[in-house]
Amino acid sequence: MLHDTLTFTRTIAARPAHVYHCMTDPAARQIWNSPDADAVFRVSNPGPAVAGGRETGTVGPADNPYVTAHADWIITTPGVQLVYAETLEADGMALATALACAAFEGVDGKTQMTLLVQITSFTGQDTVDEVRAGWDHAVGAMAAFAEK
Repeated sequence: MLHDTLTFTRTIAARPAHVYHCMTDPAARQIWNSPDADAVFRVSNPGPAVAGGRETGTVGPADNPYVTAHADWIITTPGVQLVYAETLEADGMALATALACAAFEGVDGKTQMTLLVQITSFTGQDTVDEVRAGWDHAVGAMAAFAEK
């Protein structure tokens, strides 16, 4: 197993409640939540973003989104904080799990978001690198989406 910790901070020109909504709404997540510009994220089993809820989707190339992503909502305080675990699987094998902890603070009509992501890869360094790049892309895409 390999581990990595990522920290993303963004000032987003939208109120905290809206940014939180963008991060938890299945329809919004299908627009911005992909690991790169050529990939897709499709929610196949939307679950409410409430503590104990689970959402399942697939991610990957548009013609073959072969990775299953399970999001298990842990703490969901709209506009304040969001904590969830995400597990990625392919061909019946767990690839990686990440714990994502986001805090949203309103500052002058904008959101100061701090997102800490702790990754554990079960399949090696390539998976850590891919997950890191995917989160980096997705956080930027989410911020841009929220500002529209």
